[in-house]
Amino acid sequence: MRGPARKNLAFWVLSIRLAPAFGLVIPLYTFIRMVGLMDTLAAVIIAHLTINLPLAIWLMMSFFDDLPVEIEEAAIIDGANRLGVLRHVVIPLSGPMIVAVSLLVFVFSWNEFLFAFILTSREAQTVPALIASLAGTMNFDWPLMSALSVSALIPAFLVVLVAQRQITEGLTMGAIK
Repeated sequence: MRGPARKNLAFWVLSIRLAPAFGLVIPLYTFIRMVGLMDTLAAVIIAHLTINLPLAIWLMMSFFDDLPVEIEEAAIIDGANRLGVLRHVVIPLSGPMIVAVSLLVFVFSWNEFLFAFILTSREAQTVPALIASLAGTMNFDWPLMSALSVSALIPAFLVVLVAQRQITEGLTMGAIK
């Protein structure tokens, strides 16, 4: 996408991510309740997409801007159509960045508390909301809450540990010209 519409779209995407979470909670809660998705997995997915998709789009847009146009033009000259250029040239070149952005979005979703706490009660509760629900009004089960907190860190830690090389490679791809 080229031209002024691209800048406006990019700013709109970024402004959604920069909006405070409390500014998004009420409209999202109203929408989820209106369509009857309270305490469902779909509500959690919609909330996570709302807060994390703009970050992914923004990071990928900046990466795709740095890809040389000449590579795409060479593929078109060799006979590839637009979909072929995307499938055979652009996506393989952007693999490390896709992995890095996917892992960032995963970690942000894994740690998200506010939307899950407000939109779920029992059926689709995430780990941070579950841990918060263990806190009583008069007593706290600190050992259980601590054990669950440490256990909740393990999957995110393992995913990042396994893909550490791709994260570093993906996040530094556009840094050096």
